[in-house]
Amino acid sequence: MSLSLYLARTSKPQVRERTPDPHSKKRKFTDADNAPQCPQLRFVRIDGSLFFGATAHVREKLAAQDLARPEQKHVAIIAHGINFLDLAGAETLADESQRRRQAGGGLYLIGVKDTVQEQLAESGALKTIGGTNLFDSKTEAVAEIYARLNRDVCRTCTARVFRECAGARTEPSTQAHTTLIPAGA
Repeated sequence: MSLSLYLARTSKPQVRERTPDPHSKKRKFTDADNAPQCPQLRFVRIDGSLFFGATAHVREKLAAQDLARPEQKHVAIIAHGINFLDLAGAETLADESQRRRQAGGGLYLIGVKDTVQEQLAESGALKTIGGTNLFDSKTEAVAEIYARLNRDVCRTCTARVFRECAGARTEPSTQAHTTLIPAGA
């Protein structure tokens, strides 16, 4: 009975959306419910082990978030709350990474514990995710991921969630157009 209770409790890790708090000087992360969000990048915090019994729950939560905001093709998982990862959990992250890449986005992991990173490497999932998509801190992750976002979307965005957004222009890009006039016209 205690095993059943344990599995029931651990099979549903918390999967919460987070965003930098615009009212915090240090831009500490807060629950994303009422805060402005980047139209391209979503932060998700997972608290709990990512094992065979929890992967369906995590996939469902990420899919529901995708339905609510399909334009957020980039997802950064704040992973310091993941204490354990098995092969099924590693495959879930690798599949999510491939899916996002094919959609024009990416999957990023922030604050991965050493043991979890070893499990990702041993399973082969780290190769699929890409070592350049693992970050030690949110600050480092934001700076690097921001450089990968679509600048046209950034120019028209009014959320200005990240410090890096301050340099983006708010009007659409202006490009010089050349009109070709046929010879003899």
